[in-house]
Amino acid sequence: MATSIPIYIILTLFLLLSGACTGYIYSRLAKINLFTAMLATVPGGVGVMAAIAADYNRNVTLVALSQVFRVTSVVILIPFNSKSISQHIFIYI
Repeated sequence: MATSIPIYIILTLFLLLSGACTGYIYSRLAKINLFTAMLATVPGGVGVMAAIAADYNRNVTLVALSQVFRVTSVVILIPFNSKSISQHIFIYI
């Protein structure tokens, strides 16, 4: 377990960095506030990000909708991707 801690830290930082980069790109393309875009794209719960947006008087609807879309797309796409990946892996084994 202790040998896996650096991997977990690197993966967490990568996830936060990719969310921040996506938020920056989203803010530029949609011409919205950077903080709102960050709340809409960083990983976290839908309710938590919407609550933070409400506390800072940002667009709660946009943040919640983006988070719901993010979570839903992951839930829908991961099974299809894992099925196709597993089929390709078993071909080479």
